[in-house]
Amino acid sequence: MLRRISTVVLMLLLVGCAWFRAEKPPGEILKPTPMGGYEQLSTRIYYPRTIREQGVEGTVTIKAYISLDGRVEKTRISQTLHPELDRIAENAVKRTLFNPASRDGEPLKVWIAIPIVFTMENWKDKSSPFRSFEIKVYPDDAYAQYQVSLTGKLKADLNYPVRFELLLPYNAERVWNENKTEQFTPERVEDENGEWIIFQATEPDFSVIFNYKPITGVGEKQFHYQFMLNHALPDWRLSMVYDSGRLNFRDEPDRVSEEADGSHRYTYDMEPLAAYESRFLNVAIQE
Repeated sequence: MLRRISTVVLMLLLVGCAWFRAEKPPGEILKPTPMGGYEQLSTRIYYPRTIREQGVEGTVTIKAYISLDGRVEKTRISQTLHPELDRIAENAVKRTLFNPASRDGEPLKVWIAIPIVFTMENWKDKSSPFRSFEIKVYPDDAYAQYQVSLTGKLKADLNYPVRFELLLPYNAERVWNENKTEQFTPERVEDENGEWIIFQATEPDFSVIFNYKPITGVGEKQFHYQFMLNHALPDWRLSMVYDSGRLNFRDEPDRVSEEADGSHRYTYDMEPLAAYESRFLNVAIQE
């Protein structure tokens, strides 16, 4: 009798230990979400005027493979609409950082599908957050290196911080700003257009500066930059500032003036720029 009781107790202990060691059933997977929410993702989308005028509307669905740290490693277009809108949607997803998927607190790599709707009913042209905007280009004597300064004044009634995305030239090297009151640590993200810097402005004085790596093997001495910004611009200016007056511009500037340091400034007045609309700044210079 004592042996039977001991056997039953042992079996109960073994069963109890087996239950105690058994793995819990896996929890539900929490899907990845864009940093700042889908509203933040929508700020990367633009709807070109030429395509709107064609009456093109509909949905583009992007499948994205999200890494353990929330970066987009791969994308696929699973539902197409228009070649340009497909590219815009895919590039917007590529430039987005996500809160990664997780299960039981552990991050996971997963694919997600993101539908992006283009509809004229909900589309509104974005008003510019700028009161003024200017690009200054400083070439060196050999036209092998450039420094580019983007400055502006933001409107006082904005909800700060304001998020910006700026397309860099293919051979940009260092990026900084001269505002002493805010830390400037932009994120650099690549897509099909090139490399973007993503940053936030916290005060009305807007300042971003970058320099080109030395350019070699370029036949023509010219400044060429595909300028794209995620916010609309008012009337703005492009200025070439050079320390010599012996230059002939292929496109005659609107104004020529002399800076305090004796350098010459050649200014081009530019039209308002809609959100994310491409603009090639191509100023050829003949000595």
